[in-house]
Amino acid sequence: MTATGTRQHLVWVTTAGRARDHAVIAKTLAERSRASAELVAQCGEVFWPAPLIADPGESCPRCVGYLRSCREGGRVCDRRREGVIGRWLTAVVGGTRRLKDVAVSSDDRAAHSLSREIRP
Repeated sequence: MTATGTRQHLVWVTTAGRARDHAVIAKTLAERSRASAELVAQCGEVFWPAPLIADPGESCPRCVGYLRSCREGGRVCDRRREGVIGRWLTAVVGGTRRLKDVAVSSDDRAAHSLSREIRP
């Protein structure tokens, strides 16, 4: 990472089975293997993507909250389960802020950037 941060682009992907859109790093979406079609959203949910012809669903409130937090200059929220290395890094670098569910209007997703800046 650079001192100014690394910019990663996000895309909204609709889940299969229920109409909910999650924010996913575009590089992760492009690199997923055919053996494992599961994706990990910014909120931490692991899901199967719906076919591209599926209608968009409502935005995941936790993904929107994550994007808001990053946009407002907050620390990058930890979306993974912490293991030994994660706990050690948290102790060395500093704690991360956990997300709470936020209420999201239907037009709220359009107001947010589809990219975020990771701050060291």
